[in-house]
Amino acid sequence: MPGFRELLREHGLNEVYKVTESLAGRYLVFMRVTGDKWVLCVSNGCDVWKTELNKEELEAERDVADFKSLEEYLTRFSQSFQRGEMTVSCMGKKATLEVGLGISSLSLDLYEASAAERKEEIQTLLFFLASTAHSLEIELKKSKDMVEGLQHQIGKASNSNTAFVDLDKKRGSQTKAKPKQPGMSVINPSSKKRKAAQGVVFD
Repeated sequence: MPGFRELLREHGLNEVYKVTESLAGRYLVFMRVTGDKWVLCVSNGCDVWKTELNKEELEAERDVADFKSLEEYLTRFSQSFQRGEMTVSCMGKKATLEVGLGISSLSLDLYEASAAERKEEIQTLLFFLASTAHSLEIELKKSKDMVEGLQHQIGKASNSNTAFVDLDKKRGSQTKAKPKQPGMSVINPSSKKRKAAQGVVFD
């Protein structure tokens, strides 16, 4: 049985983010695992709303949502999050994040972060995005080098095949039998055949 941290990571709910459009504007939803808590944040670029849930608190959310197990709850949450099925509504110092569609959506309340918390979360997100972009650049370069290497190999193979075809054509033209001219000897092509002796004709 995986621990709480491992369970969240297995469901892709650690160090992930996604932008969602709501009536009040665009929001960035991001989450991470720190210690024994699952940290969820919502930001409009200026303000940050945040909640931290340990396993017992998340089990309480699962019970309210009427799921039999935490695994089922996290699976539903993860699938809806990855599809971008989210809405954010803000009222005062509270923001409500709904993940999923219709009556089956999962709802979590987040609260306005303090100035120190806001600075910490935005800083954490900034460095995470920079690290992700750097990793993508490295992967892109590896893929580009691999494609260029394959193209080079294909080019060499194509040139080699062309050379073989040209060589075969050359050999074929050299070994092709020359047409025999009428009256020429097959054994000695440079001399004409002698006519067979017909004897002396007497009148």
